[in-house]
Amino acid sequence: MPFHHFEGRKCEQIHEVFFTADGFKTPTKCPCKQKGCKADWVVLPRHMRSINQQLSAVVYFKNIKGEIQMAGSSSDPTPEGYERCEANTLGDLRKLEARLNQEQRDIRAKFVEREQAQSEAMIAQNRRELRTAMESFSEKGRTFAREMMRRNDTRRNIYDKKVDPGVHFRILHNDEGKGGE
Repeated sequence: MPFHHFEGRKCEQIHEVFFTADGFKTPTKCPCKQKGCKADWVVLPRHMRSINQQLSAVVYFKNIKGEIQMAGSSSDPTPEGYERCEANTLGDLRKLEARLNQEQRDIRAKFVEREQAQSEAMIAQNRRELRTAMESFSEKGRTFAREMMRRNDTRRNIYDKKVDPGVHFRILHNDEGKGGE
């Protein structure tokens, strides 16, 4: 297929570029000619066979604080105190998805911070009680208890792993036909 699609990193536009079979390579310069804009090869979702095809707008509402509320359908009325916004391009949709995922990560970070503070307080209390009880342990018992505390201290934090908040727009991930609808 001689036509390939490339998305500019800066301009966030999708360009259709003609390549012969022997001349295909991923360009480093974006066809938009914007200074410093590089392009990446992209595969459009199955139902989008042309860059000229319009996306169905993803409707969301934003209030004065910048909080976002997703619309159930494009015909939903705008809630009081919100303005209607639309993501009409793949770039807009990627930005919206990234923002919603970051908001979810921020919410989780606050939760994790509270959980860790509570956990540390509980561990400190348990350690005080254990150290008091260790006075009556044998030398081997005290050595064992100290080793278990050391191992517990070096154990990986369960909150350290990265978590995908799970906000995904199917059109960006080419997930048509994978479960769900």
